[in-house]
Amino acid sequence: MNVITVFVFVLCVATGTTAGTCIFGHDHRYPWDMKKDNPVDRSEMQKLAKALHFKFWHNNKGWDLLVADEESMCNINGICCEITEDGTNRVSEVKLERNNLKGFIPDTFYKLSNAKIVEFHLNYVENFPANLDQMPLLQQAKFGRNPICGNLPNWKFGPQLTKINCNFCCLSGSFPDDLFVNKPNLEESYWDGNAFNGGLPSSINNLTGLTKVSFNLNSFTGKIPDKLCSLPLLHDCRIGSDTDFDPYDTSPGSPERKWLFDKNGKAIWKGNLFDCPIPKNCEVGICSANASTPHSPINCH
Repeated sequence: MNVITVFVFVLCVATGTTAGTCIFGHDHRYPWDMKKDNPVDRSEMQKLAKALHFKFWHNNKGWDLLVADEESMCNINGICCEITEDGTNRVSEVKLERNNLKGFIPDTFYKLSNAKIVEFHLNYVENFPANLDQMPLLQQAKFGRNPICGNLPNWKFGPQLTKINCNFCCLSGSFPDDLFVNKPNLEESYWDGNAFNGGLPSSINNLTGLTKVSFNLNSFTGKIPDKLCSLPLLHDCRIGSDTDFDPYDTSPGSPERKWLFDKNGKAIWKGNLFDCPIPKNCEVGICSANASTPHSPINCH
């Protein structure tokens, strides 16, 4: 049993993938009963399928049957489910990375109130779900390498958040300074390959559980938060002034170039240029050029 807001007998499914894909339990071999699907969750999965053109996904096994009301939402590729104490099937994870999704996530996606993980990495999704921070149990949200352009919402996620990423999107403007407030469990946050300007968020100083972070390949200025480079668990840190996309150009067909570069091949970022002096712990610690991979030297003026 696992206690969150209710006692749940945790059962997960990811049809077409290997057992263990779902963090919380069993795979598609469990006999899911369509009649026990939560109606709100089921409706949101059907809307998601239609909005992101499921017929053209690389792996869309079962989604046509879901849309036709002939299959449980828990027996389709990329979805994990739990059975709550009252016997209802609830979506707990949405894992649709690298699957040729195209379009906009419906504004009502946040109604998946039992979801803990959402992964849309490396697709052609063009937006963050509205009210993403109103998903009360959300722990991981990964949107990297999608053409999500514009400003980053000033989310107010709860303290349960452990991972939040949107690297190599086409985000711009200032990075919300208080995005990392009250995030004691945050472990991973990647934002490299965007066009952020202004200062790094000062709230990052409080992330004592952070292990991985990236802000390089942007246009940040100002002072580096004084505690960032000495966070106790940090072992992967890239905040420097490098501008070369080639070490990160690892996706088949390089789709990100379409939204990260203009027609003349110029990147959307200029390279970070911070205020001098650089904190000593950034010159020699885990965030230094020699420690970061790929190398990310920190420039200042």
